[in-house]
Amino acid sequence: MVAFGDFEWNDITPIDIAETTAPLCHILYTEEFKKVMGYAKALMARKEYSERAYFITDEVINIASAHYTVWKYRFDIVVHLKKNLVKELDWCDNIAYENEKNYQIWPYRQQIIELLEKETESIDDLLKLEYPLLDIMIEQDSKNYHVWSHRRWLVEKFNLYRTQRELEFTNDKINLDVRNNSAWNHRFLVQFGDIVSNSRYDEKYLRDEIILTKDKIDLCPENSSSWNYLQAVYKKFSEILSIDELNSFTIQYTHLVENPRVISTQALELTAEIYQKSDKNKSEEIYELLSTTYDPIRKNYWGFCKNLLYQA
Repeated sequence: MVAFGDFEWNDITPIDIAETTAPLCHILYTEEFKKVMGYAKALMARKEYSERAYFITDEVINIASAHYTVWKYRFDIVVHLKKNLVKELDWCDNIAYENEKNYQIWPYRQQIIELLEKETESIDDLLKLEYPLLDIMIEQDSKNYHVWSHRRWLVEKFNLYRTQRELEFTNDKINLDVRNNSAWNHRFLVQFGDIVSNSRYDEKYLRDEIILTKDKIDLCPENSSSWNYLQAVYKKFSEILSIDELNSFTIQYTHLVENPRVISTQALELTAEIYQKSDKNKSEEIYELLSTTYDPIRKNYWGFCKNLLYQA
């Protein structure tokens, strides 16, 4: 394992961590932080791309993983020294495991992957480096925004739309927690993110996806994630789907049927939207119920929706 003493530092004068002349409060940096940052700032000022500079970036990131300037410096060093990119991703893995909420690691990782892509014949070989890390980190925190964003980047970068692995992954996460909005968002990307011409999409495939979503709504009628997904499908494919056809499905979770299993505010809202053209009075009635009974915390919003009915 490389240590500070393995390098010569006599030719470097550390740069003090600058503060204003009259700071509101002094930051109590540790001596280790001041030492490491002092050398890092000096090396960056010299634009030195060396093994000791590479080492010092590791030291800084271990102390302050959000220091984006040092991340940029490390990348420049990796490029100049032509470091082993697979080993660099392994190093990233360890930083990620120790800093689950760190943002800077992900754009850095993407830069390394883009370099590695030029050296790799198979995209599958690249993805094999990514999936274990992502699976472990999402297992630890199923709603880690940075990890989901990186997975989205992989889908878009390597055209992983409707691939078996990505679809099975979203299925597993949704089955584990039907309220996982991140999983629903990722599924929409995987299924439809590359679709431009709605009219050319396989309608049977769409219908199967709608059935799956309805089944998840039946499990938890008050779950906004699955309702939002259903509406998003209809809005994206409005050329071949009509949201009006959802009426028979939504009303079973409203006061409009006898003995509803549960009253769902999401179902009420969608039902009101469906009735906006065909029966404004019924739509107004639903908005009033949402305002007074089922979702009074958003009373002003429902009043706004009701007023819009007669402004067209």
